Amino acid sequence: LSGSLGAGILEDHYPPRNATDIPRNTRIFVTFKEAINPESIIKGYAEDPTSSDLNTDSIVIYKTADGPTTALASDKVAVYHDEAFKIFVFDPVEYLGSSEEDTNYTVSLTPNIEKADGSAAFSGAYAAGYAWTFEVSTEIDLTPPYVVSVVPQPASLEPRNVTIEINFSEAMDPVAGTGSYIIGEEPLFTNIRVTDEAGDTVEGAFEISNAYRTVSFTTIDACGEDPCGDTIYCLPSNQVVSAVAHAATLKPDEIPQAL
Repeated sequence: LSGSLGAGILEDHYPPRNATDIPRNTRIFVTFKEAINPESIIKGYAEDPTSSDLNTDSIVIYKTADGPTTALASDKVAVYHDEAFKIFVFDPVEYLGSSEEDTNYTVSLTPNIEKADGSAAFSGAYAAGYAWTFEVSTEIDLTPPYVVSVVPQPASLEPRNVTIEINFSEAMDPVAGTGSYIIGEEPLFTNIRVTDEAGDTVEGAFEISNAYRTVSFTTIDACGEDPCGDTIYCLPSNQVVSAVAHAATLKPDEIPQAL
């Protein structure tokens, strides 16, 4: 139940396979290569698209030692997704594990998950689905992530086709960190803004990579082709371009969490 990562439908997930020392307040991310039918992952989505309960027929999260019969119930995991229905975030309502001992968890993606067209997400050699385990520590992570590096460097002179990148200290929520800003298309992603000298937002899309630690920006301005015939996208010419990543607003809880 591991072949679908890379070779099959799965692009990435967090926590990684066999990861250790994962904080108890972690969220679980899964990125698919193709759009997924949200009804197969979110319980009640067909009747109410604002639903957020987990479809436990498709996603099973449980303490490895206790087995799948003790899996988290539908209302114990909040589910949300990106605008393309490729990235899904699973946010346990209660902290995972225990404050007294490390706890191993299994996440099982079952054959009930469907692509957007209704066909099986897992097929062929990978028809049995996908599963992995990770170990949750006894700690709760209260340290906010921070920016480790950026590309380009501040005040640098760069070619128009340079890629803007923000590298973070830890895995970032891929739904909060990705999206597009295209005039006339909703929703407009504003958590990270790229602007020109006039202060106007540059149209383009933000994608996440590097185990959910790097967010990169690509414009929609096609300005040429590379030697392989692939389209080159460019930032505004002869202008100072600015990029701002906005910090999350915190909930007024005893233990702060991002809204």
